[in-house]
Amino acid sequence: MHYWSEVNRQSSIAAAVFCLLQCGTEIHDTDLVMVDRTLTDICFEDTIILGPKYNLLAHTTLRIEHVQGSFKTHDLLLEATEDSPFWLPLYGNMCCRLVAQPLCMIEPVISGQLKVMLGEDLNCWQNVYGVLKGQSLLCYQCQEELESEDEPLLVIHLKKDTLVCLSETDPVRCQSLYISTRHQGQDVTYTLTAHTPEDTQRWTVALWQHVYNMSEAWMYI
Repeated sequence: MHYWSEVNRQSSIAAAVFCLLQCGTEIHDTDLVMVDRTLTDICFEDTIILGPKYNLLAHTTLRIEHVQGSFKTHDLLLEATEDSPFWLPLYGNMCCRLVAQPLCMIEPVISGQLKVMLGEDLNCWQNVYGVLKGQSLLCYQCQEELESEDEPLLVIHLKKDTLVCLSETDPVRCQSLYISTRHQGQDVTYTLTAHTPEDTQRWTVALWQHVYNMSEAWMYI
């Protein structure tokens, strides 16, 4: 028995759910049922007595390690035989390209207070509220600007080959975070820091993981 749902990501409150039932090689499905977070049980009132809508001929299982940048051939495991009334001749394999998108591409990974160095002046820093999401580190003047959906003060574009490193020390004896990326044909390096060494380390680890996730998912950005 398999459950599938189609979630409205705008509200993340309600979902349309249906159920797939596999009985041998027969595949049955139910009607959609609307659910929300207040429900602890889902009841499907369909009566499954007629013939199946689908018949399972063969299957294969694709996992995250099968995500590739090109089409690949995968072996099929046959579930039916030539004696089956719904039999179709199969070659024994299928060709497809599996693409995955990490959750971090559509939901914020980390957010909080940061300081960004403006220009090359080591004494010129701007306090910002940073949000790591998708292909960007968005820097707002304050959290209220984020909530009011104002344009960010600074957008640091991230790619799968963006370099993120942590300095040993700097003139003011606190660690700095360097983000080196390429934007509009030019190499750009941003210098940031958090208000505590622990927060700086937390942002660094989050950025490392974020860039790694993008490269592993073959996001061509």
